Amino acid sequence: MATSTKGGRINPEGEVFKQYGEDQEFNISPDECFHLKDVQVDSVSMGKIDSYLFSNITENHAIHAVFEPIQYSIVAGSSGNGSISPSGEILVDCGQSKTFTFKPNDCYFVYNVIVDDVSKGQINEYTFSDVRSSHRINVIFKKHSYLINASAEYGGTIEPSGEFTVNCASSHIFKITPNSGFAVYDVHINGTSIGPATTYTVNNISEDLSVIAKFAAMYSINEGWNLLTLNMSPENEWSSKSLLESINQNGDVVLIQKWNNGFWKTYSAGADFGAFKIEMGKGYFLFSEKKSEWLNHGNKWDGNLYNIHMGYNLLGFSTLGAMKASELALSINESGGNITAIRRWDGSGLESYMVGTPFGDFPILSKEGYFLYSTKESTFQVSE
Repeated sequence: MATSTKGGRINPEGEVFKQYGEDQEFNISPDECFHLKDVQVDSVSMGKIDSYLFSNITENHAIHAVFEPIQYSIVAGSSGNGSISPSGEILVDCGQSKTFTFKPNDCYFVYNVIVDDVSKGQINEYTFSDVRSSHRINVIFKKHSYLINASAEYGGTIEPSGEFTVNCASSHIFKITPNSGFAVYDVHINGTSIGPATTYTVNNISEDLSVIAKFAAMYSINEGWNLLTLNMSPENEWSSKSLLESINQNGDVVLIQKWNNGFWKTYSAGADFGAFKIEMGKGYFLFSEKKSEWLNHGNKWDGNLYNIHMGYNLLGFSTLGAMKASELALSINESGGNITAIRRWDGSGLESYMVGTPFGDFPILSKEGYFLYSTKESTFQVSE
């Protein structure tokens, strides 16, 4: 009787009948991905032989071929700070497949997978298909770092600022400081408002962050008349109506006036008519029934070009920097203008500086409006 296990064949196979004294040879061959483990003749091991001859047969015999799968070794390891599964030396039958999965520890990620000295990149698993040789696989983990972009809009600073990287799970403290005359208006973290914070701590950082500090100019509205200019360009254009609605959330301004080349245009709070556009670089008279505070949020005005008409001009200079009335007049006049007087509101009346005189000079402030008297048409560009 000739038999074999799975994985090969013996030829001839089964019951083979022979005459007394005859010979019979059997050939043994493994299938693909198997090898011969042993040949047993009448229960006696003959080892790994590919044929066997029964000579001068005088009795019944049994021959049995034992095959087993060819196995290959896959050695799996990692750099630490994560795991590969399975790991160690793994035996895989020839022709079979084996999948390895990678799991980084918290704050780590798969940086690279190396298979038989070839980089496979940042993958989460790898499969050896139809294995027909030994292999090695190694996964490298690295710690996450995240990019923080911290910036401050016009009106203050944030520290630290700019782009920088931090380690995963670390913490970071931001200090937000308004310039003189400004207040922190809002802080946005990845586009979400957290309110007007002067310090902000990010704990257990696990993503890229955008931190934007926003500021607003602080206005003290006095009871009675106020002569003001906007020193921040609004995100949405103001009208006299919307401006008073904003101020009157805490105040009580009853009217606003603009100078229109020789006459006044007035809008009364709450009216459905008579509203006018609020322009950067212009001055406005406001009359308030009480003292209040107002925050003007927006962006730095980058216009800075003034058209100066003959007669009085009601203007504001939000980006001029530290300058006196005499210096402003000199700058305009050196640019082709002819300013002869500058007037400001002192809370009860107009105070005048006559150009060329040694007295009456005053500073030009970024939130106040000023009357400038010109004897000619001209343009003036504020240089920063």
